[in-house]
Parts: sequence; C-alpha cells; structure tokens
Amino acid sequence: MDLYLPCPDHTTMSRRNRTAHIRRHARGLSDGPLNFIVDSTGLKICGQGEWHSKKHGERWRKRWKKLHLGVDENGRILASKVTDGYEHDPSQVPNLLAQVDREIDRFVGDRIYDQEAVYEAVDHHSQGAEVIIPPKKDALLSNNSIIVSSQRNCHIAEVQSKGRSEWKRQSGYYLQSHAENAFYRYKRIIGGRLRARNENAQKQEAAIGCAILNRMLEMGEPLSYAVG
Repeated sequence: MDLYLPCPDHTTMSRRNRTAHIRRHARGLSDGPLNFIVDSTGLKICGQGEWHSKKHGERWRKRWKKLHLGVDENGRILASKVTDGYEHDPSQVPNLLAQVDREIDRFVGDRIYDQEAVYEAVDHHSQGAEVIIPPKKDALLSNNSIIVSSQRNCHIAEVQSKGRSEWKRQSGYYLQSHAENAFYRYKRIIGGRLRARNENAQKQEAAIGCAILNRMLEMGEPLSYAVG
C-alpha cells in the first residue's frame, strides 16, 4: 500500500498523484540512489478476545496480520504492505519495490529473503543494485541464474572465508537495524495491534500509522543553511 499524507490540494488530486507529490517534496530525501531495507513484523487483530471465547465455549487463538516495510537508511518508511500472517516475506518484495519510484543502490534483508526470486525482483527494479542478504547456513553455490549467482555465490564464499559476523560488518548488512528500529517506533507510538475489523480498513490504518511516523521523523530533522 502506498503511503501518503494529505496535501493542501488533496481534493483535486488523485491518490496516486498525492503519493508522488509527497515523495517528491519529502524533506531529507536525497536525489541519488537509496538503500532499501526490508523486514516484517506481526500485528495483533483486535477482537472480542479470550473472555468472549471462554464464555461461549469457543477455542480462542490469537489472530495476526503481517506488516511488511521498506525503509531507507534514515528510517523513513518508503513502502508498506499488510498481509495475512501466513504470507511469506519474500513474496512481498515485488510489491514493496513497486512502491519505490527511485533507483536502489543496495537492497538489504535478513536471511529469510535468501531466494532467487528476490534477487531477480531487485535486479528488475534497479539493474545492478547490490543485494545484501546473508546466505542460509546450508546455502549452496548456484549456477541457475547469472543475476543470483554473481552476488549470492560471492556472499557464500566471503562468509566461508571471513566468517558470518565479519561478512555482516563489511557488507553493510547492519543497515538492517533501521528496519528493526522502524518497527520499534511503530509499536511504541502506534501500537502493536490493528483496531479496524475490515481488511481494507486495516490496510488504511497501517498506512496512516506509517505516514505519522514519517511526519514525526521529518519534524525532528534539523534545517541547516549557510550564513555569512
């Protein structure tokens, strides 16, 4: 789901145009290629809860949705998607990338994203972008795809020669902490649950929460200008 905030002429602009308007004028975004960091977290769905289930003799279980985010190196949320809890994280990468209208320099994700389809989706969006995903512990060298093997095989070789911790430090993988921090901010400020009952309303609720966090981030940034 695209993120947008109301702008002065929102009554005459389409939702897509409003999104583009905000992205073009978002303070703090540089003009060059960006780092795109992805991750997901679970959000509980509000309901009548355990008390209601026990009263009516029903089996109670927690219901969850997944919030998938793509952020830049400053923690600004560039893309979001709400899915059912069983959806696999790698399957949402093309949707998240489709919300980014700028070139990507580096794509960063944890090892759950270590799939050929993810590498190919990134290359399709931004050809030549560096993909920084730690290979799984039992990862094998691949020759199925030039796009995948040229980077992933290099990661596997470097992990074997340097060790996983050193590879993470040198590769820039620790940028992934910006996504973790975005989820921390979301759950501390917006909350760890979705209050809306309707699926579309839940998506809107999460998008509004992300837009609020972006606005707070922008308001906290210093404005610098030359003097004298």
